[in-house]
Amino acid sequence: MVEFHMSQLAKKHQYTHWTVEEMLSIPAEEISSPGQLCADPRVSVILMTRNHAPYLRQALESVLCQVTSFSFEVLLGEDHSTDHSITLCHDLQTAYPKTVRVITAAKQVGITANFLRLQVRARAPFVALLEGDDYWTSANKLERQIELLDNNPDWAWCGARTLNRIHPLPASESYGLSEVSRRFVVHTSTIMYRRKALNIYPRFPDMVGWISMVSIVLSQAGRCGFLDETVSYYRRHAGGLYTGANTLHRIELAQAFTDVMRSHLANRYDKELFDRELWICSWELQLDPQTFSLQLWIYRIKILFSLIAPRLCLRMPGHFLKLVSNVISQPLRVVYFWKRNKKSSV
Repeated sequence: MVEFHMSQLAKKHQYTHWTVEEMLSIPAEEISSPGQLCADPRVSVILMTRNHAPYLRQALESVLCQVTSFSFEVLLGEDHSTDHSITLCHDLQTAYPKTVRVITAAKQVGITANFLRLQVRARAPFVALLEGDDYWTSANKLERQIELLDNNPDWAWCGARTLNRIHPLPASESYGLSEVSRRFVVHTSTIMYRRKALNIYPRFPDMVGWISMVSIVLSQAGRCGFLDETVSYYRRHAGGLYTGANTLHRIELAQAFTDVMRSHLANRYDKELFDRELWICSWELQLDPQTFSLQLWIYRIKILFSLIAPRLCLRMPGHFLKLVSNVISQPLRVVYFWKRNKKSSV
């Protein structure tokens, strides 16, 4: 079980940050062609990958097909994959020496360290993010987002819509720290930010929810602009860092994120953070008539009262009781759906 305690977090993480020197000390070997790279990129695309060999070429090509009025570079962060991703990275760098820089190492460094060693080596004033199993669907993504941030100098970052992922908040011109604390306002594959906003970075624990932590830090530097256009595709597959985890582990990760952020934000956004946690729990325990079983239902009940109730029952009693009602009534709703479908098929 993932456990973080507030007293330990306050002592370990508050007021403690990665320095540039420490980011540069993360194991990293660069494979690039310095003499051929563009001299003054406007955007550095951080493309993080581990065991994404079946998808990596499509991800990179979706970046390379961008139509821009400026130059950009791609930092391919390969985190010691067990498939042939590193070989593919070598091939892609050889094929695109003017754009691609590969950053790797002889050992795995983890999600956060992989991101930070790329962040510190990015040469452009703007950074765009993409993971190796997703891809961009709009050839104008970078141009449109640069325009958005240029027109709004007080915004620290921006995002957009993503295919295969529900946008959890009503569309808005921009989002502040309160909204970002409550929901995943934009997907990783749509994010662009001002590089200087992350010149220093808190020493958060290495977790799958790293991008939510990045989003919080960026929102402390400025608002998140929203481009109400679809620019990327989120690929769901068993090997994905989040979609490949099971229900119990995903709820534990949500709870760990809440505890880390409560410490980081000095309890100023507790209401929003617990609302986010309950929202995730509701999604994880929701009914799926196609896969419903009594064994699965009993498992959900156990999670609800042993893991979720101690944290949320008193903090959010009304919303928690609604969640209890939804989970307990699942067998009745399955019977209703089954009878309705049987009647309609006659």
